[in-house]
Amino acid sequence: MKKVILGLVFGAFFLTGCSQSNVVDNTGKTNEKDSSVTLSESTTQSSKNSQEVDGPLLKVGQWTKEKRDTSGKIELIGTASPQSDIPLGDIGIYISNIKLLKYSDYADPSAAGYYDANNHKDSEGNFYGLQIAFKVKNNSEVDYGYNGLAHAILDNGQQIDFSSDDLMHTMTTNSFFKKTESKEFYSLAYLDPSKVNDITKVTIKTGVLYNPSDYSTVAESAESTFNINR
Repeated sequence: MKKVILGLVFGAFFLTGCSQSNVVDNTGKTNEKDSSVTLSESTTQSSKNSQEVDGPLLKVGQWTKEKRDTSGKIELIGTASPQSDIPLGDIGIYISNIKLLKYSDYADPSAAGYYDANNHKDSEGNFYGLQIAFKVKNNSEVDYGYNGLAHAILDNGQQIDFSSDDLMHTMTTNSFFKKTESKEFYSLAYLDPSKVNDITKVTIKTGVLYNPSDYSTVAESAESTFNINR
């Protein structure tokens, strides 16, 4: 599966839409303390539909138009906002939010960056995604290596391996220096359309922490389970 590193969709995907205001900016430094968010936090309501927003999708039922495919629509159908760490050795993998997204009315999903979407559509032509937003917080006195989230285990029986199944991601570094907090990263993977309505919990497995000098494992993968609100 072809992966896209830079173009992400938020409110919807990592983003909340997909225009310039919706695309995650991961071209800057990734290993300094940075609490800023590159996406507009505007949730201005459309005069045409009270559930349409021009910014991050924050509430179930909200939707936004896909700017890279003018007919496309992205809807938030489930969410969790843990805003808490999964402890991993001396660092923390901070899970900001988890989103279940529905993508509909796309004229050309591939042109919008959703490669292989045709193999993940339901009978009505919709496809679905799991988006996880996270940060790496290293408050220790040691530099570490970390390659990103490893797996997502869903209570509907689907397992996602982020090393091979992710469609898009914004994590472009694996070096996390002492006393730093990364900016927010995002990972997106397709959901099984036949089971998407059965998801009520998502278990995130962090992946290992390692010594960047010799790649030896410092801490084994940790995990935490989060309830999805619909």
